[in-house]
Order: sequence, then structure tokens, then C-alpha cells
Amino acid sequence: MILRARGLCAGFGATPVIEGIDLDIAPGERVGLWGDSGSGKSLLLAALLGHLPRGAWSRGEVARPRLAAVFQDPATALDPLMRVGAQVAESGRDVHVAARLAEVGLDPSIARAYPHQLSGGQRQRAALAAALAATPELLVLDEPTSMLDEATAAPILALLSRLASEHGLALLVASHDPSVLSCLSVRPLALRAGKLVPGHPGTQALPARPNAAVGEVVLRARGLAVSYPAPGGWWSRSPPVAALHAVDLDLRAGTTLGVVGPSGAGKSTLARALLRLLPTIRGRVELCGREFTALRGESLRAARRDIQVVFQDPVTALDPRWPVGETVGEALAMHGLPNGEEPVNALLREVGLGPVLATRLPSQLSGGQRQRACLARALAPRPRVLVLDEPVSALDHASRRHVVELLQRLQVERGLAYLLISHDLDTVSALAHEVRPMEGGKLGDPVAGA
Repeated sequence: MILRARGLCAGFGATPVIEGIDLDIAPGERVGLWGDSGSGKSLLLAALLGHLPRGAWSRGEVARPRLAAVFQDPATALDPLMRVGAQVAESGRDVHVAARLAEVGLDPSIARAYPHQLSGGQRQRAALAAALAATPELLVLDEPTSMLDEATAAPILALLSRLASEHGLALLVASHDPSVLSCLSVRPLALRAGKLVPGHPGTQALPARPNAAVGEVVLRARGLAVSYPAPGGWWSRSPPVAALHAVDLDLRAGTTLGVVGPSGAGKSTLARALLRLLPTIRGRVELCGREFTALRGESLRAARRDIQVVFQDPVTALDPRWPVGETVGEALAMHGLPNGEEPVNALLREVGLGPVLATRLPSQLSGGQRQRACLARALAPRPRVLVLDEPVSALDHASRRHVVELLQRLQVERGLAYLLISHDLDTVSALAHEVRPMEGGKLGDPVAGA
């Protein structure tokens, strides 16, 4: 056996999350770990790796081989101050960076980019390239494709399967997606009530989309365009790279506009431009009848109450030093709303989090719990528009259904408008009343029959 664990327990404070875990992994074996959001998958992997989050404890015996890991949130695994190529190179000896990047479907020019210049899918593939450069005996994968579109995820999974076969690489894969475990032909294990047991994941269809109560236009964009500096910075002689090309869109209260496309198509850039989170944009954005792009200072801050966002990557969206309850309470206080214990707990309950989690730090939550905390914060100021950037990509199927039902109910009750960015067509089908494809920074016409 290359990995052996006996009597492994881990938890936070006096509360164990996993108990009495015994696990053996043989050379070249593929083991799949699944369970609901918050079941302890990520904590178990951290204990096996010997890298526990702050405030966590573990006990038991673990014999480890040479290993590498790809985590669910690549933004925390990649150094924001280092270029991607340097991070891949430092992971092993005599690393051919261009070849490693090509293996995971990235253009060699990505080596000169910083992590913040990449899409979520590109960051995850860069993290995978760095892990493979270490030539591990065991590769630990925590939700390896949850942030990738289907077209990108399929070749990555095929690559992992081929490498495991060719090099005798063992895999330990934690995922809430049954298709990931099936594609990698793993031995399935489930975490239930803190115990590790044999078992196969099940699925449940998402609820059907309700009819829309169409209201007035609350978000309008005309000629929206964004460019980024060419590699080398603004002082480079190369022309800027156009990331968004003259986008026009209208979003009405009570409706959802779904924007779909492959990783790197410009979906997240569109979201940030509409939210005015980019330093320079061209074009015009109107929010609830006001010219959003013309607002400054206090007027801009007041207008932001009407448009909130749930980002794809909850780790970078939450302050790692603040308990979740304080983060939600701050969002209430910023807009002059009551921010005591009861309103905070009410928001946490609304998104499926128990009040006991209000005192937890983001590092002490699962990926799915962190995403739901982000949703609670976004709902705090009672916005009219929610920008949802892959809102359920980090959730297991049961939690995904809960959040989709929650979003559907909130839209009906509050008349919310959603701009939904997703590569998950099931989620888009369950929420979107209109679907527009995006490719190369250009937003296409509505898809017939969507």
C-alpha cells in the first residue's frame, strides 16, 4: 500500500467531523470519495495530506507516499505574485513548462500570465499542471472539475485517466459529481455521519423552471467593451487584448438571462464589467433607470445595493479572517439594515446554513458551505439584480437542488432579476428564461427553444 490511514479523526473545537477513518490505497489504484456538502470530504483530504486548515485538529496514523494535490479553489493554491510558468517550474526538477501546460490544454503563452489574468477553468488547469510536474505517486483531487465547463472537463478527466494508467499513478478523488467518479472508474467510498463506507453517489433532477412574472428592465448594457493589456503590460508594443466586444443586453425584473460558453469565453469579464468592478470599461450600463457607468462616490455606493454578486470562487470572495456571521452582518450594516444575531441567522437559514456556522471562519467550511455564505451576503441588502457567476458549481447534487429551489422562490417572491453565468446546462435550464451563448468575448443572439 502506498497510503495507509488508521483511526483517523479530525474536526474543529470539541466537535469531530470525521471519526475512525481506515483507508488503504494501492499503487495505481483509483479511489473516489463522495458525500454531501459539509460531510467532511475536504477535511479528510487535508488530514491525509497533513495540511489542516486553521482551527482544525486531527489524530490517528497516516503513512504517506510522494503526493501532490489539486484543490477545489485554485485561487488559493496559486501564488498571485508569481507567473504561472514559474509556479509550474518550481514544482519539480527539470520541468518542461510548455509541455506541462499543453498537457492540460493551456497555450504555452499562459506561462507569462499571473493567476488573476486567467479564467477559473484556466487557473484550475494551471494548478493541475503544477501538481503533475511533481511526478507524484498519488494525486489527490478535491473537486477537480467543478469549476470547468463540460467541454473543458472531459479532456481533463481523460488526461487524468490516461496518466494514471501509463505511469501507475494512484488517484484519490473527492467529488459530488457522479460523472467525475464514473469517468475515472474509481472505487467509490462515501462519507456518512463522519464515517467512511462503500457506496455509490446518487443523483436527483433539478426542479423545473417556473413561469416568469416579467417586469420592467432593471439592467441594460449598450456597446459594453473591455480590453486587457497584452503580455508584458501596458508598456508592451503589442495592442491590448479585447476581452469583451460591444455587448448589448436587457434584463427584466422577475427573469433570468443565462450566459453560457466555454472557459475563457469572457463570461466572468462581462459580469465584472456590469458590476463596475473593472477599472476601465467602454459603453453604457443602466441600473434601475440610472446610468450606472456615470455614478461616482456615494451615489455609486448607494446604487450598488440594487445589484449584488455571487462569484464562482468563494474562497477569494470571503475575508479569511472574519467569521461568516460577521461577513453577512457587515453587508447588512453597510446599507443601514439591522445586523444583529437574528437577521444574520435568518439569512444563513435561508440559504441552508445552520446558525452554528456563524462563528466559523471560511477555512473551516466546505466549498459548498462557503458558496452558500456568499449567497447569504449577496441577499443581505435586498438587491433587485443578482449576478450569479457559477453559483452552484461547488455544490453536491442535493445542495445544488436546494439552492436552485431557493433562487427560484426568491425570484418569484421578490421579483429578482438574475444574470446567470454557468457552464452547467442543467442549472441554466432550471433557472434561465433566456439563454445567450458567449464565445471569444462576443455575446450571441438568444438560443431558440431555451
